[in-house]
Amino acid sequence: MKKKEIVVSVLLVCLLCVNLVSMAVKAETTSTIHSVSSWYDFKDAVQYSQDGDIIVVHGEIDLGTDVKIGSSSKHLTIKRGSADSRIAFEYINEAVTNITFDGGGIASSYSWITSKYETTFTNCKFNDFGNSENYSSSGSVGGAVKIQSGSCVFNTCTFENCYALEGGAINIDGDAQVEINDCIIKNGGAVSCGGAVYNSSYAATCTISGSEITGNTAHDFGGGVSNAGNMTIIGTKIYANSAVNGGADVATKVSGVTTLKDTVEQLNELFSSDNIEVNGWV
Repeated sequence: MKKKEIVVSVLLVCLLCVNLVSMAVKAETTSTIHSVSSWYDFKDAVQYSQDGDIIVVHGEIDLGTDVKIGSSSKHLTIKRGSADSRIAFEYINEAVTNITFDGGGIASSYSWITSKYETTFTNCKFNDFGNSENYSSSGSVGGAVKIQSGSCVFNTCTFENCYALEGGAINIDGDAQVEINDCIIKNGGAVSCGGAVYNSSYAATCTISGSEITGNTAHDFGGGVSNAGNMTIIGTKIYANSAVNGGADVATKVSGVTTLKDTVEQLNELFSSDNIEVNGWV
């Protein structure tokens, strides 16, 4: 009888130990918040942060050349701390991997990111840039990203709830060359054109492939995409967007050339899992 009592006591102690260890592990994985306002502080925060940490940006951060932000081994959140917060990619060989950019729903007259030369984003998320309740209070051109020139590539990225004067998620300008590959852009909006993407320059080119653009709104033209330059769209679901003046999904402006690569048969195959039957572009 005594032997049974001893066994039960040991089991209870073991369970208590397991619970304490579990609590200790949970405490160790709590996110650390780093507040930065200069390139040097930002660089150190990115380098030394642990998986799950949050970096809050105040003011403008101008990045140097050959910048690599993030890695496949850890995921960081970089958050807008105030209305004047922004990040400028101004050089070449700049790459961003496995980062969540959080706009916090803050209305701003600045694009969160501007890119001028050569930038690649891979497996990144852009959430809540601009004010969803009042688009016009978000005075930026390109709510999440503005590509002013050079080349910019987005691979398997997600944009959600991004708002601006034009180009709710992405605005393309100058002679920029942009690729949007296997991305999702949804539930954003623009006061003017391009609820999701606005290719605003006749000299700019944009290719959108294997992506999905849905649930975006423009108060002028191009609820999903508006194009004033050269744009190619292939293997991409663009649907259920809306625009006040026309081009609910895709709008091509006078200076623009838009090439839709998919046949009706290919579009129906693309939309087969969504129970949508496609008759063609209108």
